[in-house]
Amino acid sequence: MLIIAGSDSGGGAGIQADIKSASARGVYAATAITAITAQNTRGVRGVTVLPPDLVAAQIAAVLGDLSIDAVKIGMLGNAAVTRAVARSLDGYAGPVVVDPVMVAKSGDRLLDQDAETALIAHLLPRATLLTPNLPEAAALLQDHTDAKMSGGRVHETAAQGRGNRAEAHSEPGRREGAETERLDPAAHGAQLAETGIAGPRDPCADGATTAHGAGAWDPDLKGAKAAGASSPASSSMARDDAGEDPLSAGGIGARLLALGAGAVLVKGGHATGPVCSDLLVTQAGRHLFEAPRQSTRNTHGTGCSYASAITAELAKGQALPQAVAAAHGWLQGAIRAADGLGVGRGQGPVHHFHEVWQ
Repeated sequence: MLIIAGSDSGGGAGIQADIKSASARGVYAATAITAITAQNTRGVRGVTVLPPDLVAAQIAAVLGDLSIDAVKIGMLGNAAVTRAVARSLDGYAGPVVVDPVMVAKSGDRLLDQDAETALIAHLLPRATLLTPNLPEAAALLQDHTDAKMSGGRVHETAAQGRGNRAEAHSEPGRREGAETERLDPAAHGAQLAETGIAGPRDPCADGATTAHGAGAWDPDLKGAKAAGASSPASSSMARDDAGEDPLSAGGIGARLLALGAGAVLVKGGHATGPVCSDLLVTQAGRHLFEAPRQSTRNTHGTGCSYASAITAELAKGQALPQAVAAAHGWLQGAIRAADGLGVGRGQGPVHHFHEVWQ
């Protein structure tokens, strides 16, 4: 597989975590580095984005020689690199997983707004799977907000039976009505979760122990629950409901699908409660993945690791739901073993090799 992402000098996230994840899942990893960061478990001290031509040259060198069965895209840094990556993958026919890395776990921003817009325009339509957490979903939906947006708000008449409520964005085809408040990604997706959250790519680790807490962020899968969805990697199908809450996991996933992604894994790790759940939304249906929430601060790099593990499973020929299930289960173990590593004095990494090291 080919990993296109930034470097984390502390080794817990970014391309370093990606390589460890691929290796742990039994897949060879080639890389194209987009940016170099100076960071550790306590924060990011500096970021240098590489020239777009150099990023494109790395991708061309790998694709021109190696047999690449899947591609994972992480940190991009700016709009020029984002466009260069999209052009470099024009002739590539395999699966592409896009993890929209926007904010580090420390709170440091890793993607500017122009790059977010370029990601939506150029990479989302190419993505086999998009893997946003709640803050990232908020940012992506905000960037796609209607041109009628002025001063951060859209004013419309209240929808009958729904009253005035904040919605994530103004999307094509949304039922008329409801005053829509523009989400602030700086609030880290709190309005999507309808609860306070601990930090950017954080608790339950970006969906690492994945997703929402019971009673906090309802995936709104009435059909799935009725069909008997259960943890840890249960999957059941439920078709989109025209009356779906736009702030539910299904509503968020459907909106992101409408931006062009082939499938969306909505990670609810920023919500609260004893259970974490991720929702895979595809054109064919939905799969819910649940696990008990784990108590640890060592969740650095979980988003990178999760997406790379999924990509590795796709590279091995797994179907998407099975790839997510395998990666989800593996990451549960990586988080459970994280405290035993004792790396750094801040938010340490998960244990990528928990199944190998004794």
